Amino acid sequence: MELPAAADSPRAWLEAYIQHRGRLAALDAQFGCDPACIRPGCTHPELVIPVSLLDLWGAAHFLGERAADLYHRAFTLGLVAEAGQDWLRTPVLRLKKPCPFFGGELCAIYPARPLACILFPEYLVVAGTLAAHAAREHFRDYRCLHRPLTLTPARREAMAALMRLWRRELLITSFRLFGRAPCYVECRDFLPIPAGKQGSEPGFIAPPWLEQCFREQIAIHPPFADLAGTIAELHHSPGQAALLQAFLDDRLYRTLTRQGTERVAVFRLKKGKLRLTRRSLRPPEVAAF
Repeated sequence: MELPAAADSPRAWLEAYIQHRGRLAALDAQFGCDPACIRPGCTHPELVIPVSLLDLWGAAHFLGERAADLYHRAFTLGLVAEAGQDWLRTPVLRLKKPCPFFGGELCAIYPARPLACILFPEYLVVAGTLAAHAAREHFRDYRCLHRPLTLTPARREAMAALMRLWRRELLITSFRLFGRAPCYVECRDFLPIPAGKQGSEPGFIAPPWLEQCFREQIAIHPPFADLAGTIAELHHSPGQAALLQAFLDDRLYRTLTRQGTERVAVFRLKKGKLRLTRRSLRPPEVAAF
C-alpha cells in the first residue's frame, strides 16, 4: 500500500496522508469537467457520495474547522446497495446534497476533496464499467460519461492506488464508527422496497425516501446514534491516534476484508428494536436471506 513515511505525531501523519492523496490525484491528470456540465454528481440528491473519516478529517483540517462541527454541517448517514440488492444496504458517511462545498462551478475544498470525488469518473475506466454506467438513465446528464475518456499508464496506476486506499478507508471507517465491518442494514425490515424497484439502480443511487426512513427508524439506535462522539474525538490526539492505528493495521484490514464474504454484521429492525445478526454474503446464503 502506498503511504507516506512515519511522522512525529498522528496529526502530522494525517496531514501528510491527505497531501499524498492529493499528489496521486494530480499525477498525470488530463481529465477536466466540461464547462457546460450542470455538475449532477455534486447536486443530484439520489447519488450517494460515500466519505471516510480521513475524508472528513482532511476537509475539516483544510477549512480550519472541528471535525464534529463540519460533520453536522456538511455530512450525514446514507446507504449504498450491496451487489445491486436494494434491500441489503451498507450504512456510510455521505455528503449532504446539494454538496455544501460546491459553489456552482468550483469545489471549496478541492485540494482535500473526498476520495470518491477524486476517483470519479476515471475509476470507471479502470474498473471497466464506464459504458455500463453511461447507459443507465440516471447518468444521462453526465457529459463526462458520454465522451472518450482515456488514461495514460501512469494515470491508471494512480487511479488503482487511490482505489486501494478508498476501499481501506471505507472499511476502517465502518469499523471505527459502528464497531464492526463490513456491516449492512436489512431495509425490508423497516420499509419494503416498492414493486419493480429492487436491483434497478447502481449501488450508489439511493432514493431520499429510503435514506429518510433509515435515519428516522434505524439511525436513532446504537451504534448509529453514537457517531457524533467518535467523530468529535478526531479533534484530539488520542482520537487521531486511534484512527491512524486502525488504518495502518494490516492484520485488521485483512481480517475485515475476509469478513466481506465470510462473516458480516447485518442490522435488522424487529419490534422497534435494532438487532444484530451475522450472515455470510456468499451467493447461496444471499438467496436464502
